[in-house]
Amino acid sequence: MQTYRFLRSPVTYRGGRVDPAAYERLIHDQAAEGWELVQIFVEQPAATVGEYVLIFRRPAD
Repeated sequence: MQTYRFLRSPVTYRGGRVDPAAYERLIHDQAAEGWELVQIFVEQPAATVGEYVLIFRRPAD
């Protein structure tokens, strides 16, 4: 059995390009707590990307 965690990270831009710093930090922080990244998808209700949704899992206690 697995436990899942869904976290959101805003999309930030630097110099006209997507800045991965926010979601990379989130991935490293979750990994340090024993969570494995399963998937990242873009929450895009409009033409501009607004946020990422990151899905993590780890064995259930």
